[in-house]
Amino acid sequence: MASKEGGWMYEIQALPHMIDSDGTLLQGRRWTKEYEFSALGGISWAQVKSAAQVLGFKTPQDYGVLSWSGVDLEGFKKSMPKKQWFNNTNYNSTFDQFKASPGQPQLAGWFNDREKYKSQEPWSLNQTKPIEEYFMDFMNQVGGHVGWRGTYPLVLKTDAEYADDFIK
Repeated sequence: MASKEGGWMYEIQALPHMIDSDGTLLQGRRWTKEYEFSALGGISWAQVKSAAQVLGFKTPQDYGVLSWSGVDLEGFKKSMPKKQWFNNTNYNSTFDQFKASPGQPQLAGWFNDREKYKSQEPWSLNQTKPIEEYFMDFMNQVGGHVGWRGTYPLVLKTDAEYADDFIK
């Protein structure tokens, strides 16, 4: 967000295909202050509740915190005038009843540390098939809300199909 050009901040409704990365990686997570979720297959535009354009050259201090990990939606909205938030007319309010899934250790992956963690629980319990199969099993259980049809990649509507109605 400290770029010259700026960008966009999105308020996204979590759905079950989004997993708690911290709960997946547990002691194997590298950055402990980044509260991350992974959206398996992507995020549908229908999950975006609202968005705000972010001016360039912003720093965490502009939002009243010392680091980017301290910037949350509430603090961000307080620092931005309401008129800068755009509601997504294509938001699917039936998603309001859902939430993200907890950690899924069977879906954990590490770039360089796989050997270090694969023999530890809970990851050692999930070594019977490739991670891609665990992914498919998980998405078959929870992916229907975002259009999962049993194959990868997840086919979402394109931005062009939604964008014309978003900002007027």
